[in-house]
Amino acid sequence: MGTSNIQSRRQLLAIKIVWAILFILIGIGIVFYCRYHGLFLPNWVIWEMNQSDLGNNKRIQLANKKLSYYQDDTLLWESEKDWKISKYLITDIDEDDQDEVIMLLWNRGDYGDYHPIWEKPDKINYYEHLYVFNLEDNRLERQWMSSRLLPLIKELEIGKENTLVAKDPEGVPTTWKWITWGFTAINP
Repeated sequence: MGTSNIQSRRQLLAIKIVWAILFILIGIGIVFYCRYHGLFLPNWVIWEMNQSDLGNNKRIQLANKKLSYYQDDTLLWESEKDWKISKYLITDIDEDDQDEVIMLLWNRGDYGDYHPIWEKPDKINYYEHLYVFNLEDNRLERQWMSSRLLPLIKELEIGKENTLVAKDPEGVPTTWKWITWGFTAINP
């Protein structure tokens, strides 16, 4: 009876260990799933929903973290499925007499498709980015896409003299001007 009691305890302990490992693996899987789908983004992010009438029956609409470009009810362009767009602005930021769409968004990875060779690409975590697209007749065309933003931006608006005014999560403003190929911080 003593030997069978010891075997029963060992079997029970083995079952408990298997269940504990199973629960740990399920927990890790849930955390990975949530990170992969952007469910751990900061709670200070303001997810706007609005649309802009561009004339000629064209409009841009931001809804459910997706940006869409329509003519009448025909979809001309839609943001990529992994992008989580919090805000967009329309202005001629590069002063070429053609409007651009500036998107503040969260996307996987520190960089886009290309990254420095000394860094390992991160395809799991979401980071904040700023993208500039040319507003074409029937599509939005990539012009410039930032790498991971630091400091982070909570609020973004068009400032004086065609600048961008960004506020970090603590409300500290910075002013940015498009210079040749990208944004440069300028004194407020």
